[in-house]
Amino acid sequence: MRKTIKKILKESDFDWMGETLDYDPLNYREKCVYYVNSYDLEYLIKQVFKYGVGIDRYEVISDLESSNDTTHEITPILYNKEEFLDWARGEGRYTKYSKTPSLREFMGALVRMGIIPDGEWMIRVSW
Repeated sequence: MRKTIKKILKESDFDWMGETLDYDPLNYREKCVYYVNSYDLEYLIKQVFKYGVGIDRYEVISDLESSNDTTHEITPILYNKEEFLDWARGEGRYTKYSKTPSLREFMGALVRMGIIPDGEWMIRVSW
């Protein structure tokens, strides 16, 4: 096995490029992100906000409108703080349009509560 690997490495497909290459470097930036499974996040949300109206029917996957084997980048934010607090206390629907807050709002509240760190989150959906 090792001899085969060495032989492949010696016979590079890129030999035709020569020794000098003229190219512009790739622009990129490093970024710290947090990865979490959608089911683990949903479980945490239901534990913390157990008194919210409609929380028993809330699903992260439905909120993301996601298909299987996907990853979604989410930035937590809390838009309607007062409405959110009223909802979390079990005092009715979140807004006239929705029974529950959005995933970004749930995560924004979790950040403010100190339960999760603020930053970019990658939500992994797989069933």
